[in-house]
Amino acid sequence: MAIFCEGLLLSIDPGLRGCGVALFRDRLLEQAVYVDGQAISQRSETWLGMVDGVREFIGERVVQHLVVELPQVYTHVKSKGDPNDLVQLAAVVGGLCVAFKEATQTIYLPAEWKGQAPKEIIHARAASRLSADEQSRISCRRKSLLHNVLDATALGLKFLGRM
Repeated sequence: MAIFCEGLLLSIDPGLRGCGVALFRDRLLEQAVYVDGQAISQRSETWLGMVDGVREFIGERVVQHLVVELPQVYTHVKSKGDPNDLVQLAAVVGGLCVAFKEATQTIYLPAEWKGQAPKEIIHARAASRLSADEQSRISCRRKSLLHNVLDATALGLKFLGRM
């Protein structure tokens, strides 16, 4: 189901040290990048530093729609990494929601937007839904961080009904 989305849509794959960020204007990918946070020792300063990094990237642009993934705790069998990191990540999501409080907001749990499909399948599916021009607007300074940018892009495509 296609969703009419006028204006600027910001979709974010949140992180503690950086976020995958995708901007869509009138349903088309305008730009997708990795935005660094500011690594600070105080927890709340790190969360705010990540939010500030995204705000600085957006600049004067007005975001009409915010789409962001909210982390989810899985059973021990499916869990990866320290579950306490998810609590901090949720704080970043909350900060993003406050920073873009004027925008309409959609928050997805991972399973709500990508199901159980592996990243490789989700990323290939997203790439197949983008024009060559849109694909050229995806950039990331380090290949190891590109998956965050592709997740943000796929998240936006899901919201728009293009995936």
